[in-house]
Amino acid sequence: MNAVDQLITSKVNQTTPECLRGWAREASDAYLRSGTDMSTTISKIAQNNNLNSNQIDRVCQMANRITFLNIFDGGRQRIIEFPVADSKMISSPVEKTASIDVSDDKYFPGSEIINIAPLEKTAEAEESHDDKKLQRMWYQLKHAKEYFEDDCGGKEHFFKKACDSFVEEGVQLLKGDNTTFEDIIQACNQASENKEVIQFAAKELSKKAANLGILKMAGKVPSFKPINTDHPFVVKFKNLEKTAQNYIDARAALYLAGKYFDQVNKEVKWI
Repeated sequence: MNAVDQLITSKVNQTTPECLRGWAREASDAYLRSGTDMSTTISKIAQNNNLNSNQIDRVCQMANRITFLNIFDGGRQRIIEFPVADSKMISSPVEKTASIDVSDDKYFPGSEIINIAPLEKTAEAEESHDDKKLQRMWYQLKHAKEYFEDDCGGKEHFFKKACDSFVEEGVQLLKGDNTTFEDIIQACNQASENKEVIQFAAKELSKKAANLGILKMAGKVPSFKPINTDHPFVVKFKNLEKTAQNYIDARAALYLAGKYFDQVNKEVKWI
């Protein structure tokens, strides 16, 4: 792409955060409604809207987050499994990007954490080298799966704990005389731009408060009041936001490690 093409693309491709969020929701809705692979949907969106790799990353992250929070349902869904949107498998129409091939011995999910060195070329016959390379990748991916399984367990625990802590703090506020549900959501909106986590938090708190008979609605949007970022409620909401993203990222990494492991497992020869 020459300088003129880049200039034209930069002018045309002026997407807003709301556009990216809308495309992410479109991909998530298609999966939740009919099982359509989110990477496939986002790939079509990227082609139709000239998205660059950074924008594709953002759409994938948001689509995974939206889908996860819909399936999680306050922890009532014990096992959360879904094919995550993988930006590394989606090519940008405005950039030359290299998708990850399972035969590429320079990368595997988790390698940056486990720190296993890539394979060195040998003087053996090509077929023998390929077999050894697949065997090495099999072990690498096996370790990656085991690492992310443990990682997911820990991050799921912290996420659920953060969710319970946030809801309990919100309940205590609603039990007071001066705080309404709208006040709480306004505080969340001021503390974060993460609409998906805000909607999830509102849903969990409203269900708990309704069950306790303390869901006070003002019936109108409250006047703007600057929030105290050190307030326990705001601190707990930010912790919920952080642990949610950490858990979603861990689930995505586990899914990809398992996906590549299954592919290598079909091709590896041990004889």
